[in-house]
Amino acid sequence: MAEAIHISEEDMHNSLPPILSLSCEIESLLNTNNQMSNEIPSCTVTCRNATASQADGTTTNGVPFGNKALTITLYFIFRFLSYTASRGVFPLLDAAIMQISRQEGGDFGIQRLFASVGAVVVPPFAGWLTLVASRHCHCMDFSPAFYLFGILTVLGGVLMYFMDIRVKQPETHIFRTMGIVLRDPNVVGFLCAVFFSGAAWGFVNGYLFIFLKDDDGFPQKNDDGSPVVTTTFYLGLVNGAGYLAGIPFLFFSTKLAKIFGHENLVATVLFAYAARFLIYSFTYNPYLIFPTELITGVTFLVFALMPQFAVKTAPKYMATLMGLFGAANFGIGGGVGPLIGGFLIHGVGFRTTFQILAVSMAAIGCAYFLTFHFVLKRLAAQAQKPKSPLIVHKRDTGNGNGSIPPPIQEEPAEA
Repeated sequence: MAEAIHISEEDMHNSLPPILSLSCEIESLLNTNNQMSNEIPSCTVTCRNATASQADGTTTNGVPFGNKALTITLYFIFRFLSYTASRGVFPLLDAAIMQISRQEGGDFGIQRLFASVGAVVVPPFAGWLTLVASRHCHCMDFSPAFYLFGILTVLGGVLMYFMDIRVKQPETHIFRTMGIVLRDPNVVGFLCAVFFSGAAWGFVNGYLFIFLKDDDGFPQKNDDGSPVVTTTFYLGLVNGAGYLAGIPFLFFSTKLAKIFGHENLVATVLFAYAARFLIYSFTYNPYLIFPTELITGVTFLVFALMPQFAVKTAPKYMATLMGLFGAANFGIGGGVGPLIGGFLIHGVGFRTTFQILAVSMAAIGCAYFLTFHFVLKRLAAQAQKPKSPLIVHKRDTGNGNGSIPPPIQEEPAEA
């Protein structure tokens, strides 16, 4: 008995990569009693008009796959160098923008929102370019996104070169200044909160798209079993929706900080991450991710709160504080979050991992909120009396939460 399996011309044309032709026959080996034998049936697949390189999988329509091990290694090296450079530049760039805003009487939050505007426009555009390139070569071609990234990075560097940025001279004794700012318990508490916020941020950036593409909980499937909304354009829209929601929060970040206080807003950021993770774990329609991303706007507040908190607490050591906050948020936190999240996903799956992280972020937010109001504020009140003439006192009652940050002991200026 022979059974032939055929694929229609439309299916062959729409496949990625396309199947030129396929003909398969399965020989059912029967014994003398007309019963199926235990031998494995034979199956032959032939692709007419296919070159040898296409048949063995080394190329797709003339596009070579290359050495996968070498590709992954080079990608890891380039991404490591890129992240090392960008994560070191971002905090210092925020410090420079904050200094310019103070000199020119501007608002840092308004300046910071332009980054969100770019993040709203560029990801969907890069996703569309990827789709166009993939249709042209009949394979997933992400090269337009990398080329666009390189072009925008070069343009940004050129603009920075011609900008007149005048900031204070950097401190030469880095570790001594770090020790000075870390004497403030409020700085240490804020630094810990920023670290956990960065861990949550790193986890979302690393695994949200993988969750949307690979999780089996989404009921809407393609013929191959993958979720319907897996196109790069859709993923770019999801990313852009989050940044779009962050624009009003960044615009009013300075006013919100004066009303509620920097510390209370950072605790709110942690609660917002907890809400996002919990909603993700119970979302079974990928289109419902869009309204969930509106909560992302709250989490973006941390990017404006870090430099504002640094200026409020110790203007002289703003660059040092921004370096610490950037390392905690983008560096250590942004690396620890995906690392721990990856182990959890491997062990218990996406949805259980989201629930675990939701409970963890809610608990951390409560712990920081209570610690600030019942411990750090009391320590700040006790530190109001001067201990030496070198301590600079500056009452800051404009943060709206009734707290007075403890003074930072600054070194005397050299003659």
